Amino acid sequence: MLLTHNKRDSKNFETFFEYATMGIVITDSVGKITAVNPYALNEFGYTADELIGEKIEILIPARFHKNTVSII
Repeated sequence: MLLTHNKRDSKNFETFFEYATMGIVITDSVGKITAVNPYALNEFGYTADELIGEKIEILIPARFHKNTVSII
């Protein structure tokens, strides 16, 4: 499957991300949070400034840290 990227696709993603009725957290390859949508911020009770750059484990109870899986 060939994936292409254009301005319309980018705008569609941004709209989906901002207005989704589910929490979306995006991380980099080492598990640092790079983006969080408003729904997730509301659900977790953090601001974007508090989460961006933190490890995803900040949102996962400690007892589950060893079971965290990254999907790339």
